[in-house]
Amino acid sequence: MLANKPNLSYRLHAAIGHQYGPQRCVANLRPSAIGATWFTID
Repeated sequence: MLANKPNLSYRLHAAIGHQYGPQRCVANLRPSAIGATWFTID
């Protein structure tokens, strides 16, 4: 629930998830504050 813009974050997360797979995406973006918001929505 840290996402400030859940719609945008979810759409970006969905796009990246489809491209790279959710686990890779988590590994790549976990250090990023924006990445963290993408995965708090899931």
